[in-house]
Amino acid sequence: MPAEIKIIIAATSSLLLIGADLLYMRWVLQKRIVPHSFSWLAFAALTALSFAAQLAGKAGPGAVITGVNTLLCLSIFILSLKYGVKKFAMTDWLCLAGALTGAVLWRMTDNPLWAAIIASLTDILAILPTYRKIYLNPHQDSPLPFGLGVIAYGLTLLAISDYNWTTILFPLTVVVNDSIYVLLVILRRRVVLAGNIS
Repeated sequence: MPAEIKIIIAATSSLLLIGADLLYMRWVLQKRIVPHSFSWLAFAALTALSFAAQLAGKAGPGAVITGVNTLLCLSIFILSLKYGVKKFAMTDWLCLAGALTGAVLWRMTDNPLWAAIIASLTDILAILPTYRKIYLNPHQDSPLPFGLGVIAYGLTLLAISDYNWTTILFPLTVVVNDSIYVLLVILRRRVVLAGNIS
């Protein structure tokens, strides 16, 4: 695929993610969504680590969305300090430790793939508190911003210049995690609306 097309795809996916996260932030301010603070801190650390690994792995334009997402996650984390859930479980601390471990392994081995692997595994752990919150209170979250995130990161996979595990692993993880998020919100809302809360 020509580089110009990859740049257009990267810009489109970044704009889509910015729109999704601005919508999410608006709903947080309106108290329609209650974010989990520690998840967003972990997401910011993990996306920063993944962005650096993608740059080292020569992801090219495909890395842009991860850099943009780092800033967006940090912004949502700051909002969540006032409007979000601030109860931190042991898994929350493990997620933050995972991001730091990825950075240390990368420095020790000089291999950015370790950062991508650790960041992806830790991202899976980092979203678990949010899944738990959705399961208990599915109306405190919306599937729309994360659904747009699935599309944005799916497009990002097309914008990557050099396809290797370092450049594709984290975006693939985000697509899977966000897809589960969307399905969990939709399915749990249906269960709650049906009166079959379990």
